Amino acid sequence: MNLARLIAAAPRRGLHHRLPAGALRITDIDVAPAARLRVREMGLRVGQIIRISHRGAFGGLVLAIGSSRVAIDRATVRHISVEEAAA
Repeated sequence: MNLARLIAAAPRRGLHHRLPAGALRITDIDVAPAARLRVREMGLRVGQIIRISHRGAFGGLVLAIGSSRVAIDRATVRHISVEEAAA
């Protein structure tokens, strides 16, 4: 499932969107070749376990990767596919 679609499909409550609380495993990252190195430098790799920390401005997300936090923009979010992972 595409990470952006997962977020968009989440039920809305009040002013905030409900974000998946569990662990997610990255299954595919389909970014332009020029962006691949930068994505890997941020710790985003196929098989990596992530959690969505919170929603950033303009559709971006803050992801928890281990003890680190990484902010990614909406365009990048659309190119990351995830599945639910056992915690």
